[in-house]
Amino acid sequence: MSTPTQPADLQPARPTRGAYPFKRLLFSVLFLGLLWLSLWAIFFIAVAQFVLRIFDADASDDLRAFGGRLGRYMGEMAAYVSFAREEAPFPFARFPDAKPD
Repeated sequence: MSTPTQPADLQPARPTRGAYPFKRLLFSVLFLGLLWLSLWAIFFIAVAQFVLRIFDADASDDLRAFGGRLGRYMGEMAAYVSFAREEAPFPFARFPDAKPD
């Protein structure tokens, strides 16, 4: 027994897919590398802050501000790589400020 076929105009339309995003794949790989380097930079900033705290009563304000900005940048890179964000982060956009707008 054969199954009845629907006419072509009654069959559900298959969603069309665009071309594979090779550009985004390349950028994502590059941002993953930058994310890895940024993680190490955060580690060294944290160590430097602890060392500075040993010799001084307060940590460095410049390193504190840069650590905040770098942390936000890392979040932007992770959002782009995981497709939670469409706009590519720095250097294609501004480097983030330490505090959200």
